[in-house]
This record gives sequence, C-alpha cells and structure tokens, in this order.
Amino acid sequence: MDRSFLLSVVFSLIWAARAGAQGDADSLTAAREIAHLEEVWATALVQQDTAVLQRLLAPEYALIVSASPERPIPRAAWLATLPEYRTRSLAINALTVRALGELAIASFVGDLDARVRGVERRGRYFLTDVWQRQDGTWRVVARYSSRPEEASASTRALEGVTTDSAKRP
Repeated sequence: MDRSFLLSVVFSLIWAARAGAQGDADSLTAAREIAHLEEVWATALVQQDTAVLQRLLAPEYALIVSASPERPIPRAAWLATLPEYRTRSLAINALTVRALGELAIASFVGDLDARVRGVERRGRYFLTDVWQRQDGTWRVVARYSSRPEEASASTRALEGVTTDSAKRP
C-alpha cells in the first residue's frame, strides 16, 4: 500500500475525530449559553426589564399558545402586554437544550406565578423555545406554551423505549 495514501487516510481520520469532538464541544457550549439565557429571560420577566427582553427576542419572535395555535402572538403585541403582565416568579425545571448548529431548542416545565390584566395565571407550563444565532448572538424566535400532561400508559411505554435503547451497545 502506498505510504502517502496511508498517511492521508490516518490524517483524515484524525481530522474527522477532532472535528466531531469540536462539534460536540460547540454544542455543549451552546447548550450552556441557552440554559443561562433562559434564566436571564425568566429574571427579566420578573423584573419587568424590557431592555433585556428586547435584546433576547428576535424581530420575528412569536408566542404560540396551545389554546389557540392558529393565532401566534407577535413580538410587538407580547411586549405591549408587559405592563399588565406581572410575573411574580417563573421557576425553570427539567430544562433540556438541543443545540443544532445555528439553532437551539430548549424545553422545560415552568412553574409560573403571574397576573395578566387582573387575572391570575398560575401553574405549570411546558415551554419550548426556539433560539437562533443571529449575527453571533442567540435570540429567541418562538416560544410554544402548553400545559404538561400526566404520564399516560403510552408515555410510560415510550420512556421505557428510550431507557432500553440507552442500555444497548
């Protein structure tokens, strides 16, 4: 076998392994950044810090609520409700982040205690945020909000599938 060919194969394998490791490191770094930004967002809501919220929300941001998914609430309308949307607390639980290059998807169960236009809004919400890196900065382009479901028999069966597959070599 030609020695130069063998060396090029070895170097290609090393480069591919390093690129994969770098991709994993980049994904981990992005996931940490997004987890931090989710906390920043929750704090900004409680503090009514519109400057921070405006920096976090992309111009195309929309809130999609499961009760009326056909009527997304655009960024401007959502920001306009802030004076009447008093968040006392938003605790983030069971956060998972999937970083996919220039996109990241964060999902968590949020324990919310708020008052919107005089109406109490309390409880647990399953929130999914879509983040996009725009000009080097992570910004939220969409939030999907719904109520978490109880674990049904079929959900428990799916959880068993993911547990079983994780044990397989």
